[in-house]
Amino acid sequence: MSFSKSIMSILLTILILVSGLLYLNSVLAYEDSETITISDDESVYYIQGFIGPLQVSTFLNRKEDIERVVFNSTGGYVWDAGILAYYIHKYGLTTMIEENSICYSACVLLFQAGKTRIAHVNSEFMIHPARFEANDVLYTATVGTLIYTSLLRLYGFDNDLINNISPDKGDFYFDAVTAKEYGLVTDLVLE
Repeated sequence: MSFSKSIMSILLTILILVSGLLYLNSVLAYEDSETITISDDESVYYIQGFIGPLQVSTFLNRKEDIERVVFNSTGGYVWDAGILAYYIHKYGLTTMIEENSICYSACVLLFQAGKTRIAHVNSEFMIHPARFEANDVLYTATVGTLIYTSLLRLYGFDNDLINNISPDKGDFYFDAVTAKEYGLVTDLVLE
């Protein structure tokens, strides 16, 4: 294993440990804003809205049955997205964004972790530095951004896109066609 992959593995381990510590604190705050749907045969896991601890625990309880993860998400906690991304990648799951759906922020990390990454031509992506809000003021989370970009690199995210993740650039939106050009999307659905 190369030195940079060793560092990435250490970062992922730290991420998982920190997430476990933060889990109990955050689960009550966002439980109502998360939507989880699982197909009747339990092979498709739908993540809609905020990505948080409830989705992690639901996913981990059913991970052996899931073959595809479908997103329509504004993002969520980097910690929880890191855990889900690890398992999506480990199990070689397909990730998908359907027509008129979005995959913003931490969702992009989950999407990138998929073995096959399918997006409808009318879907949209967005990346930005990790942030948190306190007293109605939005702050950039430097450590969270470092973890986010390190995990994106671990799963093969394009460095030119990562260069758009900086406090001075704000939110960077791009469509599925652009995502395919950068290698984020492996298969584009046109209809």
